[in-house]
Amino acid sequence: MPPSHDPGSRADRSNRPTPTPGSPLNSMRYTPPGRTTVRRAPMLIALLAATLLLGGAVPGRYAAKPVPPGEAPSVSSLEFLAGPWQTKAGKDKGAITEELWMSPRGGTMFGVSRITKESRTVFWEQLRIEERAGDGLYYVASPMGRSPGTEFRLTQLGSGYAVFENPEHDWPQSIAYGLTDLQGQLEVVVSGTQGGEPRVETWSFLRQQP
Repeated sequence: MPPSHDPGSRADRSNRPTPTPGSPLNSMRYTPPGRTTVRRAPMLIALLAATLLLGGAVPGRYAAKPVPPGEAPSVSSLEFLAGPWQTKAGKDKGAITEELWMSPRGGTMFGVSRITKESRTVFWEQLRIEERAGDGLYYVASPMGRSPGTEFRLTQLGSGYAVFENPEHDWPQSIAYGLTDLQGQLEVVVSGTQGGEPRVETWSFLRQQP
């Protein structure tokens, strides 16, 4: 896969290069391991379908409270993300998606995501979450180390649940992390509209031993 391609980025799907014949990235039908894609459906139905496909409900979603602009909750409220997470090996020749987050400290959390396939790293992404006094709590994604990264402000927060949004971004406009009621499972849902149509993608991660 071309190193500049982005099969799994949650922050940027624009300027996609022309896929090569036979590549699993050929067209947007490619779905990284552990991820489910739902398109061309009403957003409410799509979100419900994504949840059911993952096999676990996200309790924190239902009690989450809005975070108004200018309010910056402590990054320690996202402690539930800390540690290593991994999807099951996908059917596409054993591709695996991993995400690793450091513990919150000093107003920040740092993370990294990668997709490996056939002993090769085919995608990677630098991630960080940072407190900005008087502004908010921000999630910044840098696919393939791109600078500057794409920023998403925390807009909802619950126990084991957080939503970050950037309504000005092409796609996605929303990134949600939530612990499910299945022990050791983390659901990641990225959503929004693209080309005037709703689009939702989900990842189901299992906690790994440090």
